[in-house]
Amino acid sequence: MNGPRVIVYGMGRIGCRIARYAMDKGAQVVAGYVRSAESRDAIARDFPGLELCLPDRPLASHRADILLIAHSGLYCEMFDVARRGALAGLDVITLSDEGFDPFMLSENMEASQILHHLFVKAGRTMLSVGVQDALWYAQPLGLAMGAQRIIEMRCTCISDRGLFGHAASADLPLGLTPAQFRTAGLASGQAQPGVLAIGLRPLIHALDLSIRHCDLRNEPLIAEQDFSLPDGRQITAGMTCGIVEHVTYHTEEGPRIGGQFSKGYFPAGTATYNEWVLHGEPDLSLRIDGLRGDVMVAATVVNRMLDVIKAAPGMARVDQIAPGRHVSRLRHVTHLAAS
Repeated sequence: MNGPRVIVYGMGRIGCRIARYAMDKGAQVVAGYVRSAESRDAIARDFPGLELCLPDRPLASHRADILLIAHSGLYCEMFDVARRGALAGLDVITLSDEGFDPFMLSENMEASQILHHLFVKAGRTMLSVGVQDALWYAQPLGLAMGAQRIIEMRCTCISDRGLFGHAASADLPLGLTPAQFRTAGLASGQAQPGVLAIGLRPLIHALDLSIRHCDLRNEPLIAEQDFSLPDGRQITAGMTCGIVEHVTYHTEEGPRIGGQFSKGYFPAGTATYNEWVLHGEPDLSLRIDGLRGDVMVAATVVNRMLDVIKAAPGMARVDQIAPGRHVSRLRHVTHLAAS
C-alpha cells in the first residue's frame, strides 16, 4: 500500500532533505513549494518529476494527507501556511520553535487559538517538532525512567545553526559587541522565552510536574576567532556569533528542570553535543556527541508523520501524542477523526 501523500512547503536546505527522507521511506511527495521561479528551476534538477509550485497555488489541489512546513521556523511566518493547511483538510507539521508549546507565549495566543479552532473543525492535527523532540523530550524521559527520585535535571546543548540554511540566522544576534548585546535588551530572558525555555515544557508536562516559576537569563555567544559564515559573512573574534540561553524551571513538586543552550555559528571542527545530568537517586547522565541538527530535524519530521495523522484533532504538543520512535516505512494510515 502506498504511503501518505505529502506536501513540503519550503524546498530549501531542510525542506529538500525532508522531501528526500520522506520519499526514501515510501511517502508520496506530491508537491514542493518554492519561493520563486528561479529557485524552482534549480530544485527541479534534484527532484525530477516532482511538481514544484509557487506560494499562490492552492494546497487543496494536490489531494494530500499532510503538509510539512519547512520554509521558516518563525511562528508569524508559519501561521498563514498552517491556516491554509487546515482549511485544505491537511494534517500539518511545522519546524516552529515557538510552536513546540503553542499556547505558552502571550503574543502567539490569538494565532494559536485560531489555528486550534480550524484544525479541530477540520478534524486534523498540527504539531511542531525539531531536535527538541529527541534531545529535550524523548532522551530525558528515558533517563528519568531509571530514577527513583529527581532533585534536578539539566541539559547542556551546543547547536551549530550553520547546518540549517539562511533562515536559521533570522533571530540570532550576530556581529555585536557584548555591550551592544546588553543595550539591545537581549541579556534578559524574561521578555521573550527562547528555544530552550519553550522546548523543555513538554518534558515537564510528561513528568507530571507543575511549574511554579522560571528563571531565564541570556548571555552573548562570543566568537573566539575570526571565521566565515556559510553565506560568506564574516564573524570577528570578540563579537557575537549567537546567544546562550540559561533556563531553570522550579516546580511545585520540588524537582528543577533546566539547562544551557548555545545557539549560533561556530568555526569548523567545533564539538556539538547534548548532555543531560540527573541529580537524584541515583545520579545519571546521558551525552550525545556530534549533533547533526539538520539531519535530526528532517528525520524527526518524517518519523513523526504517522503519529500526527493518527492524533486527536487540534494543536498538539509532543507529550500529547504517541511516543516518538524510528519509523522504517511510511504506510497509509487513517486519521483518528475518520477512523
